[in-house]
Amino acid sequence: MQIGCTQKLLTYLNREPEAVEEGMDAFYSWSATLLTIRRRKTIAVVHDASRCGFVLYGVTAKQLKQMDQLLIEGIRRMLEAECIASEVVQEYLQGGGLAIRYTKTQNRSAVALLNQFTRRVEQFAEGFDGEELFQPHILLRLNNYVLSAGKEYSLTRELLRDGFAAHYPNRTVFLCPMVTLDVRLHLHSPCYRRIRIPLRQSLSDFHQTLQILFGWKDYHLHSFELEPDLPLDITMPEYASLASMDDWGMCDTEPMERWLLLSEVLERYPHFWYIYDMGDRWEHEITLVSQENMTDFSGPQCILALGDAPPEDVGGPDGYAELLELLQHPEDPEYLAAKQWLEGTGWKPLDMEQLQNTLNWRSNLR
Repeated sequence: MQIGCTQKLLTYLNREPEAVEEGMDAFYSWSATLLTIRRRKTIAVVHDASRCGFVLYGVTAKQLKQMDQLLIEGIRRMLEAECIASEVVQEYLQGGGLAIRYTKTQNRSAVALLNQFTRRVEQFAEGFDGEELFQPHILLRLNNYVLSAGKEYSLTRELLRDGFAAHYPNRTVFLCPMVTLDVRLHLHSPCYRRIRIPLRQSLSDFHQTLQILFGWKDYHLHSFELEPDLPLDITMPEYASLASMDDWGMCDTEPMERWLLLSEVLERYPHFWYIYDMGDRWEHEITLVSQENMTDFSGPQCILALGDAPPEDVGGPDGYAELLELLQHPEDPEYLAAKQWLEGTGWKPLDMEQLQNTLNWRSNLR
């Protein structure tokens, strides 16, 4: 495997560069540089063909002796995070050569793309975990990037997947871990969604999916809890430093949710809660049903739904129950006002086709 290094990185590694292999397939070539983030030595590594990459954060002098193994492991983790099948990843590593060849960066174009990647790394540095060398929780966001060339646009992860499909024809190169979850909104009337969703998405993305599933508008605060009133910043202490206090003296876990993966939560807690709107307090009970690997990329899918979700600001489960009761009695003096209020909220009854279209649209934005 060829790693084109900046002079700064070569000096840090105390290595003399080997000759660049002319005509080498960019699919087997990477570029790397040295950064300092929060006073820690950080190596940023990017794939020359796709512009996907990873970081080694907080590299120590002792780890320099293991740099070959660390780079190979970083490549492996990044590829598997993008759902490249493990067997194909191993073939790729062996095909590129498990021994690392350290060269100078190949040309100005490679340097420009490396600089572009390092700017992305710096944008995500606030979420780095000080105890984690490979920073697996940032990989999906780091590599969800649009490249432009004139009027043409490409998504970095699509370039990566297309490259593997071209180099390993007639093979299953893509395996995406998916989970099926039951999400039950606790009301006086049934309101339930069964969804199939990528296991490796962040809790922040999962929050947006839940908003779509129940027709919420994201007007209010929310939290993920192991059980009501036991938030995840307590049950996942390694991420608690990413939470902060808001202007009302309450714990804001949204920064934590951007980096915490759904897979990490489900590994410990196959049953947890999502609370939306601390005033109306909509309690969603989430239960893991099953896990499977999909051979092509699939975003969130609603595979079963029962019951209309409430409109925003209706007054919680009791207020919603009262509204439903009132709407059954057109002769009630308050019926017309209630009907007009409901229409003014933009509320609509459950429409599975529209719900899935919205999920698809949202998935394409990530």
